[in-house]
Amino acid sequence: MSRFKNRVVVPEYIDDFNMVGQALDLTLLEIEWVNKYLGGINTSVYPILKYIQEHLQRKVTVVDIGCGSGDILKKIQKVSKHVHIPVNLVGVDANEHILDFAREKHFQHQQIQFVKADVLLETEKIPFADVYMLNLFLHHFEMTDIRKILNNLLEKGPGLIVVNDLQRSRLAYILFTLLCKVKRTSTVTFHDGRLSITKGFDKKEMISMAEGISGYEYKLHWRWAFRWQLLLIKKQ
Repeated sequence: MSRFKNRVVVPEYIDDFNMVGQALDLTLLEIEWVNKYLGGINTSVYPILKYIQEHLQRKVTVVDIGCGSGDILKKIQKVSKHVHIPVNLVGVDANEHILDFAREKHFQHQQIQFVKADVLLETEKIPFADVYMLNLFLHHFEMTDIRKILNNLLEKGPGLIVVNDLQRSRLAYILFTLLCKVKRTSTVTFHDGRLSITKGFDKKEMISMAEGISGYEYKLHWRWAFRWQLLLIKKQ
């Protein structure tokens, strides 16, 4: 059976919450490159900035679930500062070393909150927010756990949830393999990136995440490169 027909969720190196060291740091930097040039930042940031601009009467709180290096939070902060719109940013990750990396890389001496929490087992640690962002995060989980994660966040009553994740695609797999060879990426990025694509989603699976959620409408878009952008928007 083709690895692209059905999702088979197996652990990646970066799923080890105790992973530390140079290999992890290099992987985080390479994920930043992927986010910058292959659609990660724009796909997540644009709908969030639009939401912030539509709610200028209050300071919007944005929580990044599985924040990684903090590069997307940094982009939101940079744009918000440029247009003089205050925003409260929170990064959540289960790996303390990753949170330390984010602080050192992007937020030295700045007032930004980081929370160490397992999003499945420690939902009480997840702060209430206007916007939750899940960038390249949900593909790490089985569908039953994905629905649990989304339901737990929805219970906190956000105005918007932004899901940015991978399309399961043979072509994406081939192109990513070639990119890794050209860029000579690390072993972890090569392994985890290709595995992530096989754990990505088709259109029906993305729709199944969003259908039937009371009080919310959804919008689903395909974005370059081989990404899905799913917006869960609270009804007025």
